Amino acid sequence: AQEKKDWSSALTLLEKAAYHFRLGGDWHSFILCNLQTARCYLEQSDNSRAVERLQEALDVIDERSFTYDILHADVHLEMGVALIRQGLKTQSIPHFLESVSIRQELNGNDDPLLANAYNKLGVSYYMTVKFEQALDVYHRALALTDRVEVEPLVIAEICNNIGIVLKINGDLVESLEYYHRSLELKESLLSADDPNQARTYNNLGKKYRIKGQSELAMVYYQKAESIFKAKYVSHDPMVGKLYSNEGLIYTRYGDYNKALQYFNQALTIFDNDQTYYEEIASVYNNMGNVYYQQRNFDKALTCYNISALEREHNISVFKSRSYSNIALCYNEVGQYENSRKY
Repeated sequence: AQEKKDWSSALTLLEKAAYHFRLGGDWHSFILCNLQTARCYLEQSDNSRAVERLQEALDVIDERSFTYDILHADVHLEMGVALIRQGLKTQSIPHFLESVSIRQELNGNDDPLLANAYNKLGVSYYMTVKFEQALDVYHRALALTDRVEVEPLVIAEICNNIGIVLKINGDLVESLEYYHRSLELKESLLSADDPNQARTYNNLGKKYRIKGQSELAMVYYQKAESIFKAKYVSHDPMVGKLYSNEGLIYTRYGDYNKALQYFNQALTIFDNDQTYYEEIASVYNNMGNVYYQQRNFDKALTCYNISALEREHNISVFKSRSYSNIALCYNEVGQYENSRKY
């Protein structure tokens, strides 16, 4: 049933099997069954139930004082993934570290599956704004591919993620090299409409936008949009990110009405999921920039203040951007005392 992606039937069978394994005291099979059950729930985006099953498996491991085996590394890895999907990024890090530690202890430093574990750990570091630590483990993952055979799609994701951090560090030229390397791998392995390719198109679009190459950026954004719209529902967060990015291009073109249209479409999507608070704050900040360019300072201040509140509430490292924009607005309308406060 899992191979046919019939998740409902697979879950029914796995839940029954887990029940009987528990009754019979076959704890190794119970842990494996819970791991497979959790993966099915993750496929259905039922992250809470996935966490429940994985926690049951971890509780059995702790209570029975099992000698570690690779199965335990897999459970910790999936728990980390499930916690990220719940927005619990910091809590995911110990599970990825434990997965790495178990693999190293049992198989040494050349276990090919360490590449995926390092990559997942890097994602957690990136999402908790630990960019140097993220880059370090991404490079460890990539170095492993020189010594052992690693699944090509994992290599593509590692290259993509290195590109993301290099962009944040301001190294646009090197980040583009990694994005193109990732895209070459994905294009050779995946169908033209695979969402994994769309993510790299989206990232390439961002980099070319930052470099000022708006037309090339829009080409990649539109490639990504055509894939995401065909594969995902219209309110998927990835579609929201694309709308936000395309809004930035239209802002640069001076087509402010079009930019606001795309930003509002992005907000409609992100407002359904508060785990995307930074995306929400960013969109309001960008809308504020549009109104600022239009000299509509009242609306600009409204947007900048919403952006600042989102970032204050979620302790974002980017809140200084919102404060700076609020200060500029107050300065423009002659409220210098308010401007100095920010």
